[in-house]
Amino acid sequence: MKIITLDENNPYSEMLYYSLDNMMNFGWKYLPFIFLKNVYMDGEKLQLPRWITKKYMDTIDVDVQKLMQELNWE
Repeated sequence: MKIITLDENNPYSEMLYYSLDNMMNFGWKYLPFIFLKNVYMDGEKLQLPRWITKKYMDTIDVDVQKLMQELNWE
C-alpha cells in the first residue's frame, strides 16, 4: 500500500487531496481489479487499497491502520 502525501505548504494541496480521494473512491467502486489488492486473513479474502492519501488514512482508526499495513506488506 502506497500512502500519497502532499506538501502541506502548497496552497492547492487541499484541492489535490479532494481530487485524489474522489478518483480513488471511483476506482475502488468501479475498477477494483486495478485499485484494490486481494489479501487473505484467516481464510477470508479482503480487498485493501493499493494507494491511499495521507489525509484519508488519518480518518481511519489507528488499530485498523496498523492491521491494514501488516496485511498489505506481507
